[in-house]
Amino acid sequence: MNQIHSLSDEDINEIALNIIEENDGDFNLKTEVGIDEACRYAVDHYEVAGFELKYAGIKRELNRKIRALKELKLM
Repeated sequence: MNQIHSLSDEDINEIALNIIEENDGDFNLKTEVGIDEACRYAVDHYEVAGFELKYAGIKRELNRKIRALKELKLM
């Protein structure tokens, strides 16, 4: 049985930034559906790698980052 490792808040912050920076159009991060798809993909990806990434945690952090970028007019 494989051990699942938890991720720190700093890890989740980095994952959210990576989703934004590395998105090549696969996910429309301007829509709720696109954000949901990106979060589900990240959760599945990290689960396969043996890490527990909670959907609610990554979605909250991703939305926080997107709001901050919109306020700075960078997205």
